[in-house]
Amino acid sequence: KSFLELIKLYTSMVGMKVDALEDQKDRLTNGLEKLRATSEQVAGLEEELKEKAVVVAEKAAAADVFAKEVGEKKATVEEESAKAAVEAEKCAKIAKDVSIQQADCEKD
Repeated sequence: KSFLELIKLYTSMVGMKVDALEDQKDRLTNGLEKLRATSEQVAGLEEELKEKAVVVAEKAAAADVFAKEVGEKKATVEEESAKAAVEAEKCAKIAKDVSIQQADCEKD
């Protein structure tokens, strides 16, 4: 009877070990599936990133061109503003001279 009990004990222990190994195998399989899915997602995101990087580079180049144009126009505006300031000074001087002459004429 003792030998039969040992065989039952051994069988039950082997069964428990098999169950534990099957659980570990299932966990490993699930983990590998998740890793594969994540790898596919990462590959998709990398492709999307490459596409967006091209778009960003194009927009950055366009922005650089626009900034250069704005800088050139700003320089032109500054030149014109300086010319206008000089003309304003001349006009102010002429207006002053005219008012002085007008005052002289009114005295006579």
